[in-house]
Amino acid sequence: MKKDTLVFTNDLGYGKDKGSFEYKSFVQPSVISEVIQSGLDPVDADNEEAVKNTVDNLLNELDVTINSKGFNDAENNQKEFLVGNAASTSTLRKQTFDVFKLEKKYNTDMALILPLSIAAAKVVQKAYAEGKDIFKGLSADIDLFTALPITQLGTRDTSEKIKSAYAERFTTDNHVVQINTFNKTISVTLTFNKVYVLKEGEIATVLAIKYGPDELKQAIMEDVKKNNPTRIDDAKDLIENPQNVLGIDIGQGTTDCPLIMNGKTNIDASNTISFGYGQVLENGYRYFNKMSDSFNVGTLSEFDDILNSDSENKNDIANQKIVQKAVNASIPDLNSEISRELSQILHLDPSLKVIFVFGGGSIPLMEQTNLRKELQKDLDDYRSSALLIWVGEKYAPILNNLGLEIYAKVIEGQKKQN
Repeated sequence: MKKDTLVFTNDLGYGKDKGSFEYKSFVQPSVISEVIQSGLDPVDADNEEAVKNTVDNLLNELDVTINSKGFNDAENNQKEFLVGNAASTSTLRKQTFDVFKLEKKYNTDMALILPLSIAAAKVVQKAYAEGKDIFKGLSADIDLFTALPITQLGTRDTSEKIKSAYAERFTTDNHVVQINTFNKTISVTLTFNKVYVLKEGEIATVLAIKYGPDELKQAIMEDVKKNNPTRIDDAKDLIENPQNVLGIDIGQGTTDCPLIMNGKTNIDASNTISFGYGQVLENGYRYFNKMSDSFNVGTLSEFDDILNSDSENKNDIANQKIVQKAVNASIPDLNSEISRELSQILHLDPSLKVIFVFGGGSIPLMEQTNLRKELQKDLDDYRSSALLIWVGEKYAPILNNLGLEIYAKVIEGQKKQN
């Protein structure tokens, strides 16, 4: 009997890995930690209650060893890793995507370890829910829908080759993920039948906004009502019939700027800025350590936690203000890069009608800085009537994955018809 093909969407960001498995969403930090010697007791596989609780919470306790021919570094086949939340909350040395490094994200082994581990965990959860013995070996066939930054895909001539090369890291052979969380090993064999590699930013701009849920459209209309109340009627038409659109997708490591002209993506004018909110945080952390009123913060992760804390304790509030001051010192660099990119686009396409701002990095920049005013000034300087819209806090970080899900449903629907 032929196995069902499971649908896995994966928007692998420099800061967070967002996606869905069978259209059930997940978010994990893009972090791994190599396990040299485990300090944790494995879960007793004969304790039914402990197994159930652990399987339900498996993405937070993910300890894996992977056997894959897709690795660039063959030694990673022998290594044990904590992945995602398990790594983020551990005391082990953390590995993240280097937002300053010139190496392309898709060339790293983290771009394989994270999705393989999450897919394996989801297969275990699905099998357990179906009453299967998860310790007898599991397997799954998967269609993967993922995306890469626009300029990492190169030029029009190289784009398909790069997509194929990344897809082949998954499709060339099976991958065996050994989950070490229990005192009995769980072995999951993953077979990727097809991997679809799309462009970050573009899938959000072209698919998610037009075909996304009514709640997303309502959030967009709320932004227009608040900031451009006289343009409500225009906004409705621009959402339903996007023809000349710029997306500004502000991530942790990159800012993707897809340009849609006359309803089609302009590959030559679309661009990726190699600068995102992750660099803002890193630069802020570096500056913080030089400040006279700094205090002991051991890691960038702790620094980010302080920045985003909601404590009402007097000392915590004072510490947060100092951290925010350090971050504010590095924000103008990113805002200037985004503003410069918009100016270049306006020069190329004076007929631009709407600009959608989204991505996880857009939340602090739109809420805590003058980015909106700076972009509006660029529009005014070019005497452009383009409508500037932020998609809002709820949808900003997940818009790319929403686009992947919409695309996946179309492809899977076509397969069922054939």
